Amino acid sequence: MAAGAAPALWTGLGHHRESRTAAWELPQGFTADQRRAATAALSAEGLRTMLGGERVLQLAAEPVRLARAGLRARVDAEREPPQVLDLLDPLDEALHPTDLRRAVCRPPGTRPASRTTVLRGRVQDPRPTGRPGAHRRAEPDRRRTPQRVTAGSARGRSP
Repeated sequence: MAAGAAPALWTGLGHHRESRTAAWELPQGFTADQRRAATAALSAEGLRTMLGGERVLQLAAEPVRLARAGLRARVDAEREPPQVLDLLDPLDEALHPTDLRRAVCRPPGTRPASRTTVLRGRVQDPRPTGRPGAHRRAEPDRRRTPQRVTAGSARGRSP
């Protein structure tokens, strides 16, 4: 999570009455048994876990939406700078993957992109499936190679 995402989430939920009230009501519709079952399944199924007929992924997006509404109200009241809304973007990205994220999170059994590829923003895997080490780019040898010095090639020196 980005450094400012958690404080922005809690500020949006905690400092705006309507967002806080709506967030408080979110878990009220689930029974204790449903919550226990979802908690047990989360480690294996992740955000695909079902809780009360909905995926946890869909349920997790609601507090972020409420926090954004709370922050927007604070921005409108000039209590926060407008840039504070951007702090919730990493949470939105985690809950609503883009094409880059979908390409990196490939189905099991397919070859994942390298970490370097992801960090550079490219989605295709640059490594061919040939011989080991073939994915390394051929770089010119930067080491200085000793050159043979002959009497005629020395610069400004006499033999």
